Amino acid sequence: MAEEQQSSPLSYMTVADFQNDAEDCQVVTKVFEEIEAENNQKLLDESLRRQEDWNILAHQVVGAEQSS
Repeated sequence: MAEEQQSSPLSYMTVADFQNDAEDCQVVTKVFEEIEAENNQKLLDESLRRQEDWNILAHQVVGAEQSS
């Protein structure tokens, strides 16, 4: 049995073989596009939140000045 295992040739796949049989896949590109879109939306949300906070603060300051 050991002789049979030694007589069979071993076949290795080279990097070139692997690349030749590869198929294009857009999954990584789509994931990066989704991440970028989420980050852009997050920046917009933070900007709107900051504006709302400043509006509230400005109204409180104006209200305090009128009370004095």
